[in-house]
Amino acid sequence: MNFKFFFLTLFFLNFLFSFFNCIENYATIKTSIASLYSSNSKDSKRVTQIMWGECILIINQNENQFKTLRNSDWIQVKTINNNNNNNNNNSLIGWIQRLEIIEVDNKCLINRNYINLTISSIWANIYSKPCDQYGGCKKIDFIMKLPMATQLKAVFKQGQYWAIWIAYNSNQFYYINSIDVFELNEFQKSDNEIRNSLAKNACKLVGWQYLAAGRSAYDLSLNNSEQFGIDSAGAVELLFRLHGISISHNITQQYLQKLYDVTPKAIDSGDLIFLRSINLNNNNNNENNNENNNENNNENNNENNNENNN
Repeated sequence: MNFKFFFLTLFFLNFLFSFFNCIENYATIKTSIASLYSSNSKDSKRVTQIMWGECILIINQNENQFKTLRNSDWIQVKTINNNNNNNNNNSLIGWIQRLEIIEVDNKCLINRNYINLTISSIWANIYSKPCDQYGGCKKIDFIMKLPMATQLKAVFKQGQYWAIWIAYNSNQFYYINSIDVFELNEFQKSDNEIRNSLAKNACKLVGWQYLAAGRSAYDLSLNNSEQFGIDSAGAVELLFRLHGISISHNITQQYLQKLYDVTPKAIDSGDLIFLRSINLNNNNNNENNNENNNENNNENNNENNNENNN
């Protein structure tokens, strides 16, 4: 009897361990932008950048590893498409510095009746109160700057300022001036409006610093400005994200996500053109081979003609 009880207890404890180990732990970015690296070092390859408020999944394979990660400076995470669920093909896995995140429950994934906004200015100031009231904002009221295409969830509008929901502090709101944001619902009305806005906002990216795997607005006046910038895929992803359209931060995936092909005559504002690379060495070899073949053919023809004449 004791023998059976021992195994039942062992089975139950194993079940509990498996259950709690399967509980997913989420976090959100608390800095303006955070870089995701291929390993737990800034010297490793940058995988992508994650914006303030984006939800990420903490990877913990077992309880002991998770406890170790909690006490380390780095933590391994998986990106989430915040417009859908965490089980999508655009997810990336990498390492992020712990000081840039705050652990939260899955409420960062919950879509309530918020007003979806995206920052349209290159950089926008975030305050602890609406600045068009209470005598305006002072330096102490400034929270941070957020880059273009950061997506926000607004709860209400107070004067000219939107009150922003914060995943890691549900008892407080941040405030942003309405001139610094788009209401995403506005871009659901007209395809032409989206196309024209894509082309117009693309001009804002001219002159931005190149940063491998970057997707953050560039501004020389910022501290550590070398950590901000974009690559080609990041520029495209930012522009579409600005209008509430979710695409991958990977040029191959962007090509595979195409809805349809267009002919050169039908290209319109907002369409993407992907250039196929050409191996110049192979082309040169082919040209040389063709030249050699032509020379050999000419020589053979001349010899045959000479023989026939003789």
